[in-house]
Amino acid sequence: MTGWYEISTVNDGRWYVFNLKAESGDTLLQSDFCETLAAAEEAVSLAQLNSPLDTRYERLPTVEGRIHFKLTGPAEQLIGTSGVFDSEQARDAGIALIKLNGPTRDIRNNT
Repeated sequence: MTGWYEISTVNDGRWYVFNLKAESGDTLLQSDFCETLAAAEEAVSLAQLNSPLDTRYERLPTVEGRIHFKLTGPAEQLIGTSGVFDSEQARDAGIALIKLNGPTRDIRNNT
């Protein structure tokens, strides 16, 4: 089994988000807020297409000195963000998991 995308609502149903989940159920990547379900589904499509491409990952420091990354599309639009990591090795392992799980066609709508 591989990971899956989970689309849900937040803020009392006002926004839609997707989370890319690992086989373990851990969240690998979270989208920004989307105004419609169709926009969230489009964001999933962009993640599926761009997640295998190393050039789509922007590796960044946090204010606290930890590190995280963003997955971006071809026009540098934000697709999703990771959690924070304590080391570059942990961050790179997270990116590797997204490259592996990101292309999945398993999309679960929890709205």
